[in-house]
Amino acid sequence: MLMTNTKTVGTCHACFQTIALTAKGLVSRHGWKVLGNRQVGHYQQTWHTGPCFGTSYEPFEISTKGTVDYFWQVVVPAGTRNLNVIAHLDTHPAIIVSEASRQTYYVNGTRSFGEQPVQAFYEVRLVPGDEGIKCEKDHYATVFSYEKEVMKRVDSAKAERAAVLSTSEFLCEKVSEWKPQAVAAKAEPVKPLKPTHFRRNGLYTVCGKSHTAVNGRVMAPSTNKPEEVTCDCCNEDLNMFLKQRGPL
Repeated sequence: MLMTNTKTVGTCHACFQTIALTAKGLVSRHGWKVLGNRQVGHYQQTWHTGPCFGTSYEPFEISTKGTVDYFWQVVVPAGTRNLNVIAHLDTHPAIIVSEASRQTYYVNGTRSFGEQPVQAFYEVRLVPGDEGIKCEKDHYATVFSYEKEVMKRVDSAKAERAAVLSTSEFLCEKVSEWKPQAVAAKAEPVKPLKPTHFRRNGLYTVCGKSHTAVNGRVMAPSTNKPEEVTCDCCNEDLNMFLKQRGPL
């Protein structure tokens, strides 16, 4: 019989995904990512991005406060910022282009065992009239144009502005059509526990499941006591073994 676990879920105000609720009935933490180097030995080089704006609000089924706050605190400032960028670029200011070089280098000049390459970054200052400016710091000597860089930034700001307007219309429509609803209960299957195998000798069990990995991490629980075995395959092999050889 498949076991299930029932939890209360609600709609997030910002991303409008169905998210599990906490014991206090608030939207649980979600939307974050783990960045950095997660390898063994690289301590303090891993971090989490910020969670979704709708975290810790009551679900959208109960209140629209989180959506209204998201609109005024995130969406409106983003739209204003894009307009300011476009207006600033219309004044033909000097711009700084910061790019990552396509060439990597090593700290000691030559690669040593275990050393990772370092990616070089460079900046180029462009003013109106600069055309065909070459960057010698880049391995491929990239050529820059002031007019093209400005047009690229204007197009990017306009695209973000269009996305902001679309998001604004979506949020306003959601709030205008809002009606209180009851939060839902969602049943999810419970992941079964790993069966305990019978370990006969070495690093392997009777049914062939690996007992211990190279780094010592237990891959499959195992025991040398037949009464503690819960794996069906191991129990079947044990029963056949006991019939043929007698008790262990």
